[in-house]
Amino acid sequence: MLSLVLRFVLHTGWKLKPSPKPFLLLAKNNQSLKAEILELNSGGSLHFHLSNERPKFCVGYNNHFGERVPCPDSAMVRSYGFRCQRCSFHEFFLCRAICNGDVCQPSSEAAKKHCWQTTTGVYLTSVAGILKVGTSTNPLRRWLEQGSDAGVVIAEGVGLIPRALEYEIGQLPAFRLAVRMNQKLKHLGVKESREELLSRLENAIDEIFSLGINSEILFPLDTIPPITFLDEYYGAIPKMNTQPIIKKIGKKGLELSGTIVGIKGMILVIKTGQTYQATNLSRLIGRYIELSKEPFEKKGQRSLFEFVTDD
Repeated sequence: MLSLVLRFVLHTGWKLKPSPKPFLLLAKNNQSLKAEILELNSGGSLHFHLSNERPKFCVGYNNHFGERVPCPDSAMVRSYGFRCQRCSFHEFFLCRAICNGDVCQPSSEAAKKHCWQTTTGVYLTSVAGILKVGTSTNPLRRWLEQGSDAGVVIAEGVGLIPRALEYEIGQLPAFRLAVRMNQKLKHLGVKESREELLSRLENAIDEIFSLGINSEILFPLDTIPPITFLDEYYGAIPKMNTQPIIKKIGKKGLELSGTIVGIKGMILVIKTGQTYQATNLSRLIGRYIELSKEPFEKKGQRSLFEFVTDD
């Protein structure tokens, strides 16, 4: 009989130190203050089961000290969200999610101070064959979270100006402000050379300057930094020659068991036998999952579960 450990998924993302690694942030339950990091290393094994019999709970919010506060109501949430309305309003940097650079409507004075004192980069990136513009105080982490193939920072500033420039570029026909998860999943297994990515981003930069977009924070054309390629962080996913089977949370939940091929953005690709399967890890947030040290179908394979560490 398999030994299963129940954990609540608080977050999934990428940490940068000592080197970029994807991870799941886990807790014993949705009210726990203590978290565990489960690194998702390519080539390691992962075995988990999610049952739809357990509801989805609010993960709480982050205060201005960067601390997670559990949901005071232990509220249940809908399948496509992970915070209740009350906790969403308390989230420290809520204002950043809705800002378009027009009028500053800070969620708190602390959030306003942080925004106007923290350098924000405006970047271009290629995601699933699509040009995207965005802003971030940590562009590399953001690119990895999005599953970008390549990216470049074209401007830096504070306050409203970076978001205004992002929004202006995002209105151009060639650029997107967001790329849907379905598009990212469909693009798995599609080969793109570095030369193709380089050409796409260089042409995008040329278009921005040829249109005369004027911003005080836009780098001069000859000082824009080199384009960063990100394929090295995604394990064996860039080398795949096949389209994986897409696994979603169904009526019976979700079960995956096998060897991690890689993580691209929030997409986990796992290999079971000769079959490649992919799932959106962000859909696990707010859910309880059962982790096993051993495969669900056969025993004897080493598991990443053994390396769960306290945060």
